[in-house]
Order: sequence, then C-alpha cells, then structure tokens
Amino acid sequence: MIKENETVTAIKGFNTDWTCRDFQYEIGQTYEHDGPVVRCAEGGFHAIEGNPLGVFKFYPPGTSNYATVELSGKIARDESDGKIAAGRITITAELFLPSLVQKGVDWILANISDEKKETNTGDRSAATNTGYQSAATNMGSRSAATNTGDE
Repeated sequence: MIKENETVTAIKGFNTDWTCRDFQYEIGQTYEHDGPVVRCAEGGFHAIEGNPLGVFKFYPPGTSNYATVELSGKIARDESDGKIAAGRITITAELFLPSLVQKGVDWILANISDEKKETNTGDRSAATNTGYQSAATNMGSRSAATNTGDE
C-alpha cells in the first residue's frame, strides 16, 4: 500500500560508516529519492516502523549504527515486518543501543493486551496465569509459561 503526504517517525539502521546500500547518510540531513517508492527493493529510503527492535533483523548490534528518522512523501508499507520505504528521509538523531533497546521495551509494554489467554503458539510465545486452578500452554521456540495459584 502506498500513501502520500504522511510523515512517519521510524528507526533506521546503517553500517558503521553511516552507509546503507552504498548510499552515504549524515545526521541532520534530508534526502530525496527520484523514482518509484518500493518497499524491500531499490526504490526509496527504508526504515522500521512499529517495534524498534525489528531493525536488528537487518542491522545487528555491534556492527551497526542507528538513528531516528522522519520519512515523508510517498510511503510504501507492508504490515508483515514493520519495514517501510519512503521518497524522503531526514536523519534526525543518532540512537545508541541502550536507548534503542529502551524504545523497544516501551513499544512492547505499550502493545500488551490485557486480554487473558490460556494457550499461545509461535516462536517466543509467553503466558502468565494466576488464580485457582490456573494453567498455561505455550508451543514454539523460546516459549515460556508461568502459573501461580492452588492446584
């Protein structure tokens, strides 16, 4: 889906020399893309919207730099992994690893549902149940379940 005239604050990863796909970036600068904006292709400037920790899929800690960015102009997104592309990007501020991790924790806490679930499936699923005869079941790698209560 492509939208126009929207501004999105996101997280972008870079190589340690502040390049991404052989394009040199600088903090505080704005860049324009000529041509079509295409997510996950050679069409626009890419960043992560949503969970900031998603940037690690593309730029792992220890060998990358990170920044908060503003994306605008034409924006292409696919809700599957939070990666978006835009026709214009402004590199607003360098983001150091502790702050990036804190942003990820904040995002996770803000998106926790109060809805109680008894069964969770999928990688990294987790459940917590409390009370009389409480039970939780989880399947998937790195799953966890915590139960407290009688029986």
